[in-house]
Amino acid sequence: MTAQTGLSVEAREVRREFAVRDGTAVAAVAGVSLSVAAGAFVAVRGRSGSGKTTLLALLAGLDHPTSGSVLLDGVDLARVSRAERTRRLRPTGIVFQNGAAVPRLPVWENVSIGLVPLGVPMAERRQLAEAALETVALQHVVARRPEALSAGERQRAALARALLHSPRLLFADEPTSNLDPESAEIVCDVLAGAHASGATLVVASHDERMLARAARVVEMREGRLVSE
Repeated sequence: MTAQTGLSVEAREVRREFAVRDGTAVAAVAGVSLSVAAGAFVAVRGRSGSGKTTLLALLAGLDHPTSGSVLLDGVDLARVSRAERTRRLRPTGIVFQNGAAVPRLPVWENVSIGLVPLGVPMAERRQLAEAALETVALQHVVARRPEALSAGERQRAALARALLHSPRLLFADEPTSNLDPESAEIVCDVLAGAHASGATLVVASHDERMLARAARVVEMREGRLVSE
């Protein structure tokens, strides 16, 4: 990964409510404030349902808070136009827990799919994808389809996709969940390498191998930040 200058991200009294069947509102995130400095490596731990995945989605700009604000490099994302928001989020990346992929496309096309709207030629996209796949030790699956991969390989391919454009801010949601030990170690090493190259890293995880690498660990419980 090319050396980058990380971006900062901050949540200020962020609350995210969801309506349930009886019409009441349930807060998945209930007034969280969290500041992540540029170049930091922060891990968010907590049990399933604690709100850490929702918090990551809010910080990554994939969701909007019910109240409170999210600042990316000091700019409130709710106070800029949609086009400006998209521009500011471009140098960020996210790795989802399930390693989602388009089934009909080979792995290299899944990894490089974000380059298609940018008009990058196919040969260049494949070259970049192959380099990213080599970073996560998947150079041997370039032409395979996602359904032919193991769960660990799919997650590593998702990580390659997130790293393709050398993001300055990288989010990862339970990136080692249900992986075999070898794949989990590779994912931990690659994420740590991205951070060492200058990227800001925010990871939701309960994996002690990942938590041990973070410079700072915070804990969520029932939608609230309970410890740092």
